Amino acid sequence: MPSQVAAALRTATKGLLYPSESDEPFAVFEWKTANESLTEERLLELAGEPKDSPVKSVPLDMFFADLTKEQDWHADDEKTAVEQYRNLLSVLKDRLSDVKVFRVGEVEVAIYVVGQAKDGGWVGVKTTAVET
Repeated sequence: MPSQVAAALRTATKGLLYPSESDEPFAVFEWKTANESLTEERLLELAGEPKDSPVKSVPLDMFFADLTKEQDWHADDEKTAVEQYRNLLSVLKDRLSDVKVFRVGEVEVAIYVVGQAKDGGWVGVKTTAVET
């Protein structure tokens, strides 16, 4: 049964697309693990990514900086997306601890935003960015 955090993340990401060369939706995931730290190597293992994949960590606030900043030139749908990203960031910060952002791969980049739930497992959202 999905946790309350996963349910809150599903609500926060409903209809939200990550902007890149191909705008992609978010998927919510839960990894039930022992109370352990999440290293780049452990992330690749839990996510089922190839062990030799390049991984880059990005600070949470840096990842969301442009996504949560409303611009004068934004149309209504872009302003709505900014509000959704602000809400998503709030859910992540309020409901999870030790939230990290991992970018896995090159060109087609899997993005994992993941934090530790109170039960010790890891919960987060995944999307894909295409960057050529």
